[in-house]
Amino acid sequence: MITKHKNTTPALSNTARGIKLDTLVRLRWLAILGQCITIVIVYFVLEFDLPFIECMLIMSIGLILNIILQLKYSSAKWVSHWFSTLSLSMDISQLAAIIYFTGGLTNPFAIMLLAPVLFSAGSLPKRNTFFLGIIILAIVILLSNWHRPLPWISNIDLLLPPLYLIGVAASVTCFMLFAGLFIYRLANETGQMAKALAATEIVLQREQHLSALDGLAAAAAHELGTPLATIAVVAGELGKESNLEAHMKDDLKLIQEQTARCRDILKRLSDPEISGVEHLQNLTIEQFIEEIIEGHSIDDKEIKVFIPSNKPNRPNFTRNSGVMYGLYNLIENAIDFAHSEVQISANWDDNSIYLDIMDDGPGFEYGILDRLGEPYVSSRRGHLSEIQIERGGMGLGFFIARSMLARDNAILKAQNKPIPEKGAHISIVWDRNMHSM
Repeated sequence: MITKHKNTTPALSNTARGIKLDTLVRLRWLAILGQCITIVIVYFVLEFDLPFIECMLIMSIGLILNIILQLKYSSAKWVSHWFSTLSLSMDISQLAAIIYFTGGLTNPFAIMLLAPVLFSAGSLPKRNTFFLGIIILAIVILLSNWHRPLPWISNIDLLLPPLYLIGVAASVTCFMLFAGLFIYRLANETGQMAKALAATEIVLQREQHLSALDGLAAAAAHELGTPLATIAVVAGELGKESNLEAHMKDDLKLIQEQTARCRDILKRLSDPEISGVEHLQNLTIEQFIEEIIEGHSIDDKEIKVFIPSNKPNRPNFTRNSGVMYGLYNLIENAIDFAHSEVQISANWDDNSIYLDIMDDGPGFEYGILDRLGEPYVSSRRGHLSEIQIERGGMGLGFFIARSMLARDNAILKAQNKPIPEKGAHISIVWDRNMHSM
């Protein structure tokens, strides 16, 4: 049994910034350009009867708004979600007005009404997208009943039956719901993955920084050796003076004792067997496991380690702060949920290295086993105590561990122990041909 005491948990945070004003302005310029080209082609090239002046006046509203925004604000300004929502509502209203004058839902370009709400689904919160969706739904209903005739060939009246227009309205609504939900889900997953990867990079940088302190300690021991030796020599010479008062001799004796103590500490730090480069970088499998379980707060629980003692071809590990932090997280999780013990078992053969982490707790919830390892999916949230929720529960621990181990060409698998046993079983496998040892 190995008993250690320590508890550290990294804190993560993220702040939503909104949308860049330049993005909204550029989208409106693109929309105005497309509308203008379409109207010019229909009116001048196809020579359809089109309310040209009315359409141009409607487009000029968006053009004036864009000019005002560009003159008043910096293009690098970030605007709030509701500012973006109102801006997109303006774009929807402008396009709806043009479509009203050009045939309503009989206009094949009516589908462009969905562009702002799809943009919102990928960049704004759900409530804002829902607000825009309600506006689109109201506009679709109105345009299916009230609109000007569709510009068409002279002397030909293109009249579509009301039932057909209802079908168009239904198809536009269904497409808005389907595409909006799909884009929202895709953007949400992408955002979560980006934040989780950023958190992983922060953790890795911190662990690499802490690992580098070992080398700094050895360098400091080397540099401080000379001045401490000088202090010891001067204190020794002063102590030989016969005319010193008693309290001064006591002070010099204390200086000599503390100097000797400092030299002993520095000697241990600079000892190759303790902090040499070879030792810092290369670990036996026993040292590797000892380091990843060191520092855990286990209270009344027991950690049992099983390593074959006489098996040949024993593997060594190159010190990797990312891998060690990932394994530390997995063991911390096992300790949190274990009832009484955690077992860590190591084995190997000519091709692979195996590490198994098992606990006797409630195990993983079967509903999330397939998703375990995705960011913000907590492994056993249903069984978290208040202390365990305080220590994490964000679902990032397993994701970070999997990401760190994947960089070392390790395969991680999570499962429950076979019935009737209870508990979780994490297995990690390294390919010895790809693993740096």
